[in-house]
Amino acid sequence: MASIANTPNDLIDRLRAAVPAEFQVDGYLDAGGQGAVFLGRYQSQQSALKVFAPTHDQRRLEREVALLQKMNHPNVVKIQTATTVVMNGATCPLVAYEYLSGGDLRKHLTPAAPQLTKEQILTLGEEIASAVEALWANRIVHRDIKPANIVDGATRNVLVDVGFARHVDRSNLTVVGQTAGTSGYMSPEQAQGRRNLTLHSDIFSLGVTLYQLASRRHPFQQNQALIGLVSAPSLASFRPDLLPALTGLIDQMLAVVPAQRPSNLAFRFAQLKLI
Repeated sequence: MASIANTPNDLIDRLRAAVPAEFQVDGYLDAGGQGAVFLGRYQSQQSALKVFAPTHDQRRLEREVALLQKMNHPNVVKIQTATTVVMNGATCPLVAYEYLSGGDLRKHLTPAAPQLTKEQILTLGEEIASAVEALWANRIVHRDIKPANIVDGATRNVLVDVGFARHVDRSNLTVVGQTAGTSGYMSPEQAQGRRNLTLHSDIFSLGVTLYQLASRRHPFQQNQALIGLVSAPSLASFRPDLLPALTGLIDQMLAVVPAQRPSNLAFRFAQLKLI
């Protein structure tokens, strides 16, 4: 976002001057490669206002906005509106997302964080599996499930950032020779660049995420090159206190062969809550 401004205060001032009247900019939240995020409001609704860099892939963003405006699932982030603003002479996309105050799940990976309980793991697994299954019902593969893309809302876990999502019935926006996703979390078939990904690819990525959050150890040492070549140690070896059925289910999510990964995953996590 250096092309827009240099400091958070400068960003806030410039955005306040640029946004339409129905927006309010209250503060600065974060910045990354895609742009900067601000705390604000859209038509009195509290919002996370994300200003994308002018170089951001407009087609991919339009697809993300169209998808999220269509979705109505409690565990998939909601978009309130999308528009553009002019900052430093450049036209930048602006998207208002629902504001989720809990922060992403990387906070559970710090040494000082308390270990996730069985109940927390089951709830997380059920809710994000439900989100993944809802996306797949719309023929969407998220392709970037990881702790940083799951936010702990006040009452629910929410899957965010569908910028890499792949609609299997539409044209592909990934350049040939490139692979969308995050190293260490991609399924073997995704890392190979296969175009015919299914729900089972996201199930693998969710398995990596749950394993890491439960044990604070990455099942493949954060090394994408190991995925598909070696088997992860059983989660039970790090969390013997968990139900064998739960650790076994997460281990099964890491199967190399997509068809060997579990189906009806949200239901299976929900059933384990009854034990």
